[in-house]
Amino acid sequence: MKKYELKPTDDNILITLEKDLLNRNKDLFSFIKLIQSPISSEMITLDGKWGCGKTFFVKQLMMSLNSFNRYSNYEQDIRDRVKKVYKDKIEEVISKIKSALGSGMSLRTKIKLIENFIENLQGDDVRGSWESYIDKQIIEDLDQIIYDENLNKDETYKFIEDALRTSRFDSAGTALNKILPPISRFDSDDRENKKNIVIGKLTDFFNRYWDIGIDFVQAILMNNLDNYS
Repeated sequence: MKKYELKPTDDNILITLEKDLLNRNKDLFSFIKLIQSPISSEMITLDGKWGCGKTFFVKQLMMSLNSFNRYSNYEQDIRDRVKKVYKDKIEEVISKIKSALGSGMSLRTKIKLIENFIENLQGDDVRGSWESYIDKQIIEDLDQIIYDENLNKDETYKFIEDALRTSRFDSAGTALNKILPPISRFDSDDRENKKNIVIGKLTDFFNRYWDIGIDFVQAILMNNLDNYS
């Protein structure tokens, strides 16, 4: 760590976080990610020469974590300013990811999902808020497809749950026919067009949700399906 002459007051800690004056925010973000990883019976040592800024770094860490802790006694102004630092960082990462995605539709739909979550994020419980957001969004999106295409609701839920469970979207099987609305078998062109539209929409849905907390997504779908049984 490079040496700086800076007292670890709340004002200094906050300003250095907001403006990244010490050019250490990237290290701070990485450290927070490290301590949030599932580690058991391990100890982390922060090593450096005297005066290199270990105490300042730890105080930046404490301010960051306490700003997201609903039980801490931090003033709301400090909480909001620190949260903005992290929100800006997330948006910066998202911007870079979007630039690298090009025309990858399935990835772009995931980014849109995350963007909407960040824009509407309130409170301190990010994980709980994310799960609640996905809980609501996945049902809204699937129900919208079912409504727009007049699909069989129970069969559509079962079809998607099976796709998520197996990590495979089977558009060629007979299960897909069960979800389609009644169409005259004599009008083969109309039925094929309808089938292609439904496959396109459900494929987009599957690509958006299948690897975003798959166990959680499956549980939501099954719980919601139970409510309609």
